Amino acid sequence: MADNEEAARTLSAVVNQLDANQVELAQFPLTLGPALEFDPKSEQFMGPGAADANRLLRNEMRKDYAIPEVV
Repeated sequence: MADNEEAARTLSAVVNQLDANQVELAQFPLTLGPALEFDPKSEQFMGPGAADANRLLRNEMRKDYAIPEVV
């Protein structure tokens, strides 16, 4: 994470928010998964761990509430 400035800033903001809300990280430690890259054109993750992440992008929706593939 040290080589990714944006990720380090985001983590710092999350830790500050949790601290402000008195969440004890010693009792509830953070768990980070793999760093993923997202391709906005294909709306898919790329790189290591992408297959697992892409499976979580959509789920089965009830017919009357489904979001169409093309909006």
